[in-house]
Amino acid sequence: MLILITDRPSNNGYIKLLIDAYKECGHTVVCDVNNFFESNISPDVVHIHWPERLNHWYPLKGVDVSAHHALIRRRIRDFKAKGSKIVHTVHNLRPHSIAGENVTDDTYDLVMSEADVLVHHCERSIELAGKLYSSSTSAQNIVCHHGPYKNDFIEIDSCVAKEKLGVDRDAFVILSFGVQRPHKNEHFIEEVYSSLAVPNKLLIAAGKFEFPTETKARIFYKIRNWLRSKNFVSGYRYMYGDISSEDLPYVLSAADVVFLGHSHGLNSGVLAMAATYSKMVVYPDIGCFAEALEGFPAEPYSVSDKFEAKAAIERAHSRICSKEAISNDDWVKFTSWKSHVEKIMNAVSGD
Repeated sequence: MLILITDRPSNNGYIKLLIDAYKECGHTVVCDVNNFFESNISPDVVHIHWPERLNHWYPLKGVDVSAHHALIRRRIRDFKAKGSKIVHTVHNLRPHSIAGENVTDDTYDLVMSEADVLVHHCERSIELAGKLYSSSTSAQNIVCHHGPYKNDFIEIDSCVAKEKLGVDRDAFVILSFGVQRPHKNEHFIEEVYSSLAVPNKLLIAAGKFEFPTETKARIFYKIRNWLRSKNFVSGYRYMYGDISSEDLPYVLSAADVVFLGHSHGLNSGVLAMAATYSKMVVYPDIGCFAEALEGFPAEPYSVSDKFEAKAAIERAHSRICSKEAISNDDWVKFTSWKSHVEKIMNAVSGD
């Protein structure tokens, strides 16, 4: 079959892994949002990711929102009229907040209502989507778990990785990884970290920082982040900016624990990244987080609960110090990318 994916490979390896899995299963893939709007191809499947990319992230900015929304609907229906099946992967329940733009849920609702198949990363996602978008219940809802980031994985010894980053090899490294957005709760993470009864601890925050739009706040954070990046804060290491594919294995391999502080959310690729590198995870029990780590050692806590988060990290520290084996063998079997694609194609074919 011919598959049109309305996105393209990026630093986040998800789309590349999905493309490779489609190819492995014998399908032909074209991608990019421009092929959604401008091409005259007739794919068997149009696979939509992050609907805001069809709307506010589309290159022709400044187009009237309602007119653009009508264009998206028309393009989807043109594809369907030619026999294409519309598949949408529900990465989020609401659009990402984009600086300076009025982002609404309209495009999400549109895609949910037009989709033939909705792909979720956990059972709970089906329930949550149904509450927000009643139209989603009309589609065929299936669960395909987020697979491992095998294209980014390079096995590196922890001590070698710490030396590469200029970190004491005896440091207990707690990693906050990924784009530093407000809902990922940097202040919460820092407060929990400062309260930990863990010797020789080090917090590494690695990822691009999303600045606020308000001018004074933006200036403040730019100055603060510049100072932080110069390592003026003992016990903390801030690596603000995109993490290259060359540096990523060192950052993950240097970590002892990957700590997520999200105040809300549905999915996080950081969970799959941590499990790929067999790193103990401490996470808030929200959205698909628990099911994403099924079969993998991890410590959950109630969202925004500092005391539970502190206790979870300290339990993780004890488990690691006791030399508990942290294996991702069961998790990798549970989250096969080939199985992911096969489930989608079975749904499309009505099997």
